[in-house]
Amino acid sequence: MREDREWLSEILREIDLILKFIEGKTRKDLDEDLMLQRAVLHSMIIIGEATSHLSRDFLAQHPSVPWQGIKSMRNHLVHSYFSLDLNLVWETATRDLRPLKTFIESVLN
Repeated sequence: MREDREWLSEILREIDLILKFIEGKTRKDLDEDLMLQRAVLHSMIIIGEATSHLSRDFLAQHPSVPWQGIKSMRNHLVHSYFSLDLNLVWETATRDLRPLKTFIESVLN
């Protein structure tokens, strides 16, 4: 069974990938570049899945992180593919991932 540190490392890896994918890109690029769109979506799905495997104790120790929102985003991406809100995906990638990255790095260090 994987431990929280392993799941957090996986989340961090996917955040780093997304940040590389969107570096120098615009919101319009997300609409026009299907490969970029799929790459970002796939990594976000992995982040949500890894989050769902974190222990209840860990989640309870860090209530300021929107764990349920992260899991919900994954579920929305997987189950509502034809009604995706790419504005939400872009906002998440450009606004929400860096603070999550900082938090995970602090926990892992």
